[in-house]
Amino acid sequence: MNKQFLCIHGGLSPELHTLEDIKSPPTHGLMCDLLWADPLEEFGQEKTGDYFVHNSVRGCSYFFSYPAACAFLEKNNLLSIIRAHEAQDAGYRMYRKTRTTGFPSVMTIFSAPNYLDVYNNKAAVLKYENNVMNIRQFNCTPHPYWLPNFMDVFTWSLPFVGEKITDMLIAILNTCSKEELEDDTPTTVSPTGPPSPPVPMDVESSEFKRRAIKNKILAIGRLSRVFQVLREESERVTELKTATGGRLPAGTLMLGAEGIKQAITNFEDARKVDLQNERLPPSSEEVYKRSEEERQAALERAQREADNDAGLATVARRISIRTLSTRRNGIVSPRLEAKRLSLFSSRPITTSSVIHARHVPPRLRELYEALNKIQGVATEQVNISRLQLALRGLESETPIIRVAGGFLSQTVLSDIFADISIVLGLNDATAARKLVRLLLADPLNTRESWEDALDAYDSDPTQGLLIRYAWIKGNLEILVSTLGAETELSDAHFTADTFLVPTVTIPTSHSGRHNAVRYPVHRTVVCGRGVDGLIAYNGLVSRVDLKKETSSVYGAVDLPVTAPQKSNDRIAFVDIDRADEALEKFRESVQNASLYERGWNGSGVQAVQDWLSSLPTEGALDPSLKSLITSLIDAAEAGVAADENRLSQDQKAATISDDVRENLDRSVTEWAERGHIELRSSLEEGFATKKWKGLAWWKLFWHVDDVGMITSEILEKNYLPRAEKEVIWTAGRFHQAGLGMQLKDAPQPAQQLLNDSTNGESESDELWPTQITTSRNRLLETTVPSLQAMAQRLVLFSMSTTTLTSALSALTYVSIPTASVYETGTIVAVGLIYALRRQQKKWESARTFFEDEVREEGRTALIKTEEHLHAVVQEGGPRNEDVAETEARKAIDRARKALEQVD
Repeated sequence: MNKQFLCIHGGLSPELHTLEDIKSPPTHGLMCDLLWADPLEEFGQEKTGDYFVHNSVRGCSYFFSYPAACAFLEKNNLLSIIRAHEAQDAGYRMYRKTRTTGFPSVMTIFSAPNYLDVYNNKAAVLKYENNVMNIRQFNCTPHPYWLPNFMDVFTWSLPFVGEKITDMLIAILNTCSKEELEDDTPTTVSPTGPPSPPVPMDVESSEFKRRAIKNKILAIGRLSRVFQVLREESERVTELKTATGGRLPAGTLMLGAEGIKQAITNFEDARKVDLQNERLPPSSEEVYKRSEEERQAALERAQREADNDAGLATVARRISIRTLSTRRNGIVSPRLEAKRLSLFSSRPITTSSVIHARHVPPRLRELYEALNKIQGVATEQVNISRLQLALRGLESETPIIRVAGGFLSQTVLSDIFADISIVLGLNDATAARKLVRLLLADPLNTRESWEDALDAYDSDPTQGLLIRYAWIKGNLEILVSTLGAETELSDAHFTADTFLVPTVTIPTSHSGRHNAVRYPVHRTVVCGRGVDGLIAYNGLVSRVDLKKETSSVYGAVDLPVTAPQKSNDRIAFVDIDRADEALEKFRESVQNASLYERGWNGSGVQAVQDWLSSLPTEGALDPSLKSLITSLIDAAEAGVAADENRLSQDQKAATISDDVRENLDRSVTEWAERGHIELRSSLEEGFATKKWKGLAWWKLFWHVDDVGMITSEILEKNYLPRAEKEVIWTAGRFHQAGLGMQLKDAPQPAQQLLNDSTNGESESDELWPTQITTSRNRLLETTVPSLQAMAQRLVLFSMSTTTLTSALSALTYVSIPTASVYETGTIVAVGLIYALRRQQKKWESARTFFEDEVREEGRTALIKTEEHLHAVVQEGGPRNEDVAETEARKAIDRARKALEQVD
């Protein structure tokens, strides 16, 4: 502020060094999206499944869709997103309601009326108080008059001066009458022959001078018309120039005030004109890039003109030579600069667009879409990383199968292997590395460099290894890591994710920190060594609930055995040293094939290799992929069933029994009976008091000012005071039973908002029925003031009538000498009797009407309160209803049917 003060919301940051760091808003990222994102124009009726689309209006950020808003609200347990940032004709806009809560998913509140002095929109503010949301609208207030666009007085007065000067010119040039100007010399035209060309006129002829004077007068008349419009419609002209980019449309001033008014039509037109101002302001780099592009376009245009004009060829060549020389001297080429800037630009890519871009076989497309639907509606019930692995597997007829094991740390051999994956071991990765080398080694080739690199890491038994290896025939990826099986965790229980979703820690390149990465796999081989490894494997498997994932986990124990049966479908006993020796013998000479066969088959490694390389039948899914998808569907169904069961239990716990409802209904009936008795007795007592009787018609002259106080006191003390207190106690019993005062399980937020826009509050938000209080306040605000006003009118009429008749009687006595006092006093008597009789009749009728109205209002309030309480007893509170079929349940059934059709 004033280049001296820095005004900020919080304080300084270690990343803030100069003001240049915060002058330009971010053009991408979370903060940019919070500042610039908008809902789609067809929000709730989208024709695409994309959650987010690039915001072409703002030039940055995204348009978000109705599914994106609903997913965010459900994930964060929110009702609605309230935003601003967009001008609205009514000041606010409510978008489509969510299916779960019935509340508008997005609301836009715009608090600037007549935005930019062009939109003619209303303003709105939202007030949230005591669980009630009010939206209030405001119209614009005329601004103090200022000269537009910071115009000075001299510029503002030009249209006035111009109009006067043109009027003077017209008066000077108007040397002949209108009839003389319109009188043209007749010319003969042949009806059959071709039109003759115009004959040039003599400049000295009178006809030429007459036409010249006429044209000058018409031109000055048009100019005078323009100045008049500029003077009379100066504000609208300025407004139209602002809306049209600083230049008036051609011919607008000649159309007058109506033409200017039609050019500025309504809110939507003003908004369309203002769209260019809704964009993110360009950064300095973008301004430089645009200037370079304009400069390049100017050079190309000059080059084209030089090619077409021989006279400009030399100049164009000189410009080109200078341009090339300056670029060689250090000016960056616009094309290279654009290429450099493009590295920092972000492209809007949504999840759905990526999914549609991938190729999915036609027979697997239904299953793919069903699983993708589960990912959207049952996020909390499934493992997202395993679900994405299944989706990736469905993108090809021959999916890649991941096989996993685990260890404590990872090292990437990017200089040795072209494609890197992973391998596992139980407490120790040494046996796992050796087993992986035997499984991947080719006995027909000599020892390769990757085998030496893998053996080199055996020197450090605590260091893990992450390998990505593309086995073409089996189409496998193998993960090797350690897996702890400490005996002190014997009481702990794990899930199948312990084996099938191992966690890999990868060190960052610039710091000593490690990032944990979830790496889902299709199958897992757990490798142990010796008797301890066998015991550890058995203990670990016994603590893991594999359910239907039993066939996805296989054990390999390095323990030489002499039994003929060394493996089954769950575990295999291998002799890694014997298999390694057999492989080296075969590589030494092919003549050792028999020794290799005996040693390899006797080592038991072939069973592990057969388990890894099992291929699916023609046209069916891979067994590992099918097992993964089945497990995901079962897990999602179990999660949904658990949620439905929990919801059913909550409904059952919140349900109110019929006995409680009957007891409450009976208490309401008893309260109503006591209320009617109290109404009759308390009002009779109030209307029999000395104060009320003191308001007799003949005492009204000195008690006229006490009418409002006495009637208000009767209403406060005798108008159902005990019934009002008892209804509060009864409402407390309702709340204790779980009924509340609402007739439905949840309020209707949209209807409530529409009602609140008229500045009224809903009765359903009250903690107890307020019909008695409302009727008492209505009597105090309407009936009591009316009774007070009538009393004052009657007293005034009586006194004025008596005064007038007395004056008339005195005037008669003075003006008529023969009239006696008795005769003239008759006039006074008639006036007095008439006034008092009228006061007696009307006042007694008003008192009777007031008593009857108070009794009727009391009976009505009691009846309405009783009906409301009975309705709450019968309809209020949660009911035990059947849980409706959710979108997640439908998606799971669809996925299960699609899986059956694929098989």
